[in-house]
Amino acid sequence: KKLEGVGMVNQQMTDLEDQAAGYLRQIMDLESEVKKTQSLQKQVDSLQMKLVTLEKERSDKSDSLQNTATEIAELKSLLGSAEKAKKMYESELKELRAQQAVEQEDVSAVQGFDTQAPQLSKEQKEKMVRLEYENKKLKEELEAAKNAAPAEAAASAAPAASGDAAALQAEVTSLKEELA
Repeated sequence: KKLEGVGMVNQQMTDLEDQAAGYLRQIMDLESEVKKTQSLQKQVDSLQMKLVTLEKERSDKSDSLQNTATEIAELKSLLGSAEKAKKMYESELKELRAQQAVEQEDVSAVQGFDTQAPQLSKEQKEKMVRLEYENKKLKEELEAAKNAAPAEAAASAAPAASGDAAALQAEVTSLKEELA
């Protein structure tokens, strides 16, 4: 009986040792999983930071793209109004030159009105000089807008996506051609 009891105790001890060895293996596996979890958590954190940075950059680029589009629309409007004013001044200048030519012919045909002829041509000359001056100012403003637009558009569109940047550059080029 004692031998059977000792054999059973030995059997129980062996079973307990096997069970303890199994628990030890489980503990080791869990510790390695914890180490892996820490490295994976670091990766998740770094990827989240990258995601936040990329979203911020995308937002900034989107804003700069919108600003550039708004600026292009404003420049187109300015270009249209400048061209209308230029056409108006050019047509008025042509009319004045035609009137001056007609009046010079009339003055040379009529001998008795020498005192009025210089006054009319003088007034017309003043008006023509004023119109030419305003035309020159409009051309300078147009040039200034033309020179300022590509610089600002290039500065704000540089970080934009390559497809958007190409489209904006093509639009700026077309505006330059319209201004020229």
